[in-house]
Amino acid sequence: MAVLTLCGSTVFLGAATASAAGAASESKPALCTASAVHVRATTDHTSYGPGRSVRLRSSITNVSGTPCSVWLGLDPGFSPSFVVVNSRKAEVWDRCWIDDHPGACFEILYQHRLGPGGSYRTVAVWDQGSTTGSRPPRRVHPGVYSFLTYYQYIVGAQVTFTIAPAGGAGPETVRRTAR
Repeated sequence: MAVLTLCGSTVFLGAATASAAGAASESKPALCTASAVHVRATTDHTSYGPGRSVRLRSSITNVSGTPCSVWLGLDPGFSPSFVVVNSRKAEVWDRCWIDDHPGACFEILYQHRLGPGGSYRTVAVWDQGSTTGSRPPRRVHPGVYSFLTYYQYIVGAQVTFTIAPAGGAGPETVRRTAR
């Protein structure tokens, strides 16, 4: 079953409709509980030079002994979410943004089966652009940022990274990961 939200109203789509949209029509197990999964947020480096692309990865793994399902969005950016905040916790980017301007993801969800030990992974790339406080878009200021990700109805994860000033430290080769 898929969920469609239009103008604040939620519509549940049957399996046949969800299949047409690319979701499997097989019977799905119960939704995963927070204790049955491990969510990870990672970046490919701990520090980035100005304007350098930041590769953000979100993953969820079934750590239980039984199959369960998670809600995934048909639209990139909605379940799992990809949000970047500055050190004051103000949002500077999310995956639903278009050309560094705030946008909206359509909220169509489908159930994805995770077998025991099974994982789902997806990646987004952020160009360090943001329209927060500026028109036209500009690059964010050097500083500490956090990437937050979550799956619909499940606790998420976050990881912190640095945007270095011009002439500062380049990308480190160590992978940064956090819960």
